[in-house]
Amino acid sequence: MLQLLFGVSDLSLLEDLCDHYLGPLEDYDQLHDTDLVHTLKVFLICDCNLVETALRLPAHRNTVVYRVRRIKEVLQLNIDQATVKFNLLLALYIREYLSM
Repeated sequence: MLQLLFGVSDLSLLEDLCDHYLGPLEDYDQLHDTDLVHTLKVFLICDCNLVETALRLPAHRNTVVYRVRRIKEVLQLNIDQATVKFNLLLALYIREYLSM
């Protein structure tokens, strides 16, 4: 799936997608000296399992619950929907690809 990224000649399309989905959260992290983007990535990779996310971060489960709630508020997205999760994870992978 990620091989598709290498075929995109207009990188501004990828950047726009990342900004659309991650921009507000990246801005929030920078403004408040938090790392919610990383929390989101771990949360999505852990298939939205709070306990697994807490173990991987490491953080207390209640801390993860708070962070996920804050992520939902900042992004104003329902990250419980499969398409939203897919788009966010794709944006995270694209951001990683663009930073290489």
